[in-house]
Amino acid sequence: SDLLASMHSTVRAVEAIVSQVRTTTRSSVVAPHERAVRQERARMQELIGATLEKEREAAAKRRGRLEELRRVEAETRDRAAEVRGKVSEDLPSALERECVRRSEKKDERSRVAS
Repeated sequence: SDLLASMHSTVRAVEAIVSQVRTTTRSSVVAPHERAVRQERARMQELIGATLEKEREAAAKRRGRLEELRRVEAETRDRAAEVRGKVSEDLPSALERECVRRSEKKDERSRVAS
């Protein structure tokens, strides 16, 4: 009976020691590791967030440049159409003036020659 009581006492003492070791291990080894892991995870999420934000800004700039290029292209196309229209309007009359000028020159040479 004394032996049994002594064994129970020893088992309780060992359980108390195991419990203390678990608590100590948890607070001195596991908890700091978990804390470090949480901090690293938070840091990585911040980095990812910052990278995504930079990517969004870069994409917005690219869209802005693309829109600017499209606007300039449209203006250039409009200006080219204007110039083509002007040339097509002016060309016949310019050709006619040139023909008249050459004809007058030819007539003048003929008069001078005769």
